[in-house]
Amino acid sequence: MTTETISKPTKSYDSYAKAELQKSRKSLREKGKTNKDIKRIEKTMLEKNILTHDQASEYLDWMDQAGEPLSKKVNEINRLKNLIGRQDDQLDRLTDDLKDSKEQAEFCRKQINHYLALVNILTRGS
Repeated sequence: MTTETISKPTKSYDSYAKAELQKSRKSLREKGKTNKDIKRIEKTMLEKNILTHDQASEYLDWMDQAGEPLSKKVNEINRLKNLIGRQDDQLDRLTDDLKDSKEQAEFCRKQINHYLALVNILTRGS
C-alpha cells in the first residue's frame, strides 16, 4: 500500500462520524448525563484511549464510586445496620405479641371447653 492510497477522510465518512457522535451524546443524555458530564467523558476517551462513550462513562462512574470517602460508605453501612436492628426489634415485639395472642387464644379455648363440660354435667342431671 502506498501513501497515495491513504487520503483525507471523505465527506461521507465525516458525516457518518458526526452522526455517530451525536447518537452517542444523545444516548448519554437519555441516561441522565449533562453536557458537562459528556465533555468529561470525551476528555477521558482521549486521555485513556477509550473507544466508546459508554465505556468511558462506565469507567468514570466506577472511578467516582471508588473515590467516595470511606467515611461516607461507613456511615451508610451504619445507617443500614441501625435500620436492620430496628426491624429485628419490631419483629421480636410482633413475635412476642403473636405468642401472647396464641396463649390467650389457648386459654380461651380451655375456658370454653370447661364451660361446655360444666354445661354437659348440669344438663345430664335434669
